[in-house]
Amino acid sequence: MQSLKIIVSLTIMAMVASCGSRNSQTKQTSEEVGLTVQVYEVKNGNIEDRLSLIGTIAPLEQITVFSKVPGKLVRNMVEEGNRVTVDQTIALVNRDEIGVEFTEAPIKSPITGTVAKLHLDSGAAVAPTIPIATIVKMGTVKVLVNVIEKEIGRLRKGLKAEISVDAYPSKKFTGSISNISPIVDPLSHTVKTEIRVGNPGLLLKPGMSANVSLILGRHQNVPLVPKDAILQKLGEEIVYLFEAGLAKRVIIKTGYDDGHFVEVLSGVRAGDKLIVSDQSVLQDGVRVKVE
Repeated sequence: MQSLKIIVSLTIMAMVASCGSRNSQTKQTSEEVGLTVQVYEVKNGNIEDRLSLIGTIAPLEQITVFSKVPGKLVRNMVEEGNRVTVDQTIALVNRDEIGVEFTEAPIKSPITGTVAKLHLDSGAAVAPTIPIATIVKMGTVKVLVNVIEKEIGRLRKGLKAEISVDAYPSKKFTGSISNISPIVDPLSHTVKTEIRVGNPGLLLKPGMSANVSLILGRHQNVPLVPKDAILQKLGEEIVYLFEAGLAKRVIIKTGYDDGHFVEVLSGVRAGDKLIVSDQSVLQDGVRVKVE
């Protein structure tokens, strides 16, 4: 009986040892293989520092036309949307009085532009205080944006801007800052800024909402990494590099950010293999393999 107990004990110990050995081998094999990751080879490129804003399109110039004499509107000589030139007659006014007949008084456009609105119909009473029409200049328009106070120091006249509107999502319009208000709104802490934009084909309409991207600066031939590859931990910016089958944790310093790529000032250089998957579960020195 004692011999049987010894044999059973030895058998159980052998089975446990065998199981432990298999687990150890499995663990070792897993560690040797490592986590499968994707990598991106860092390259040098050009990047712009952009400030994104929402603005409103306005005509470069807008004039409301009035009659110099009272009377009744005989007829409008133009339609809304028509292009007019300086001194072109846009309406006629009958200024007859009882017992006196006058020639019809012409109402003329003071500028070359587009008829944005006709305010009166034929037969309506006309007076020097009643608007007849609104004329706008649209060959060049201005986009009005409000820039937050902390960015004011980076603004300057002539700074380039890229404009897009929802009506033409595939088109880009270019312009530049033409005016910066000398005062800051005390409620919103923003400064009103005007951007002049060429408007070929008159596609940009006053009143439209515009997406504005101000190009504040440009750096060339600098290391760029995908923005999504950067981790933020305890105030530090961290990436993982693939080196000799291991994940290497690196603290970096960044510069310009265009929303897709980020300039790296230190910690990474062109040619480095940057891990761009599973960063949240990586640790420094863990074994990895490239997918």
